[in-house]
Amino acid sequence: MINFFVAAQHWGHMKNVKPEVVRFTKFGIMILLPIVLAALGVYVGLWIGIRFGQEDVKVPEVTAKDVSDANAILETVGLIPEIRTYRFSADVPENHVIKQTPRAGDQVKSGRKVWLYISAGEKEVAVPRLIGLTEKEAEIVLRQSGLRPGLVSRANVLASAEDEVVQQYPPAGTTNPQSPYVNYLVNIPLESTRFVMPDLKGMSAEDISFFLKKEGFVLRPNEYESTFLRSPGLVITHYPRPGYPITRKSPITLVVSR
Repeated sequence: MINFFVAAQHWGHMKNVKPEVVRFTKFGIMILLPIVLAALGVYVGLWIGIRFGQEDVKVPEVTAKDVSDANAILETVGLIPEIRTYRFSADVPENHVIKQTPRAGDQVKSGRKVWLYISAGEKEVAVPRLIGLTEKEAEIVLRQSGLRPGLVSRANVLASAEDEVVQQYPPAGTTNPQSPYVNYLVNIPLESTRFVMPDLKGMSAEDISFFLKKEGFVLRPNEYESTFLRSPGLVITHYPRPGYPITRKSPITLVVSR
């Protein structure tokens, strides 16, 4: 019964609406409805095209082929060749495909990448010693040996000179490595290491000052402000502000409550 009276009351209000307003509302709906339906149709069409528009492609066989020929074959059927890595091989000539992923015969969508593992040829090589060389010298020595720089990492090692190679893998003297890549670690100066300034507000100024000095940061004399909102000796704010990039040479100023 309650629903009936509510509906009746609502209908009574509708009867009081002017005919011009009703006609205008109907006219607006007649105009907007086709536009909304058209936009919805475009969206659905795009979604279907993206989801189902790409055709299935059978991956061709490109192993043992020259890398340029393999690229051409894959591109012809709508696939994207991508070199994953190089490896030494006694069975596959240099610059020929050792392995491919996905495998030949697999069904994939058009536009899919096919990873290629390329032969660096059969070479009798020994990994040279890179430790003690600069990064540039290490790269030159590797290429002269028929090898290539692999993953080059950088870190601060206090006992070593700037830009000096301090570790390598495979170790020097390794003969006939599986891959032509040699990874090594290069020393960088401590001051060049970049940090993001943390938010120190509310911390003990004495503790923060001790920590910053211990870690080698440049700390300017504290500035002080009187405040009733914090206990004495706490950091109210600081410069640089939180989130600002700094190094150990960046001067830091603490504003301390008193």
